[in-house]
Amino acid sequence: MQIAVPKETRPGEHRVALVPESVKKLGQAGIQVTVETGADHHAGFEDEAYLQSGAKVEADPQTLFAGADMILKVTPPTTGAGDLRDEVAWMKPGQKLL
Repeated sequence: MQIAVPKETRPGEHRVALVPESVKKLGQAGIQVTVETGADHHAGFEDEAYLQSGAKVEADPQTLFAGADMILKVTPPTTGAGDLRDEVAWMKPGQKLL
């Protein structure tokens, strides 16, 4: 199972769906996690903390979505309205969203 954790891009949202400690536990269960670069910067976890917990870090959000079986987000995926990126368009058939 491949889980992706994108950066939350809605204005004012500073949370992230997984913290490094949770990534480590998932890794111990055989689940690979990839986190978007800078996903949890506002909460104090830098990319290096995710790397040390066993996650991969991906700079390109479209690549992040494309390689995942499941997407973990705090807020609903964005649709490209206004200045937001179109995460819904990046999702593939059969992909799970939590």
